[in-house]
Amino acid sequence: MKARSFRPAAALLLLSPLALTLAACGSSSDDDASAPTTSPTTTSSASAMPNVQPCDALDTQALSKVLGYEEIKHTGTPAAPSCALTPAVKGGASFTLNYQWWFQGSLDDTLKAMTGNKGTVTHVTVPGADSASLIVQSTKQAAYVTGFVETGKLVELVNGLAKPTDLAKLKAATTEMLAQLSAAAPRS
Repeated sequence: MKARSFRPAAALLLLSPLALTLAACGSSSDDDASAPTTSPTTTSSASAMPNVQPCDALDTQALSKVLGYEEIKHTGTPAAPSCALTPAVKGGASFTLNYQWWFQGSLDDTLKAMTGNKGTVTHVTVPGADSASLIVQSTKQAAYVTGFVETGKLVELVNGLAKPTDLAKLKAATTEMLAQLSAAAPRS
């Protein structure tokens, strides 16, 4: 059987079902949370919240210092915004970022309620954030870090994937991104 090479971009598609579980909490979807309501007699609290492009907050030079190589920012289009970072070197870490408005409850409560968590949850200190946590999983093939930062009613999410030997750098880069996201988060 042929050995498979490590492909960060492809592996991000399979990254952290736990992150998808948390992203599903709150309103029904990211698109619904930021779309204006269609009924003139109904108002939505979520529709008043600004769209957030997590990539706007990221300083890739600071991340390069943490990782030791450059990350390339991918932001999608105005019609279909997205945020991902891919390595400029083969075998480097890859990241995707997302957010959720009107998060119900606290991040800590949600992390405690999740089932099937095979990762290790670590609370991290992020200046200006109400709460921040990392969920870390590592196998022989890859290291996965999902970071959450809660600032007011905004929860931003970073999924990272790297070689298992780069776990420390992956955790440090994810924590750096959480700090950058929190610093740029809209305040309510």
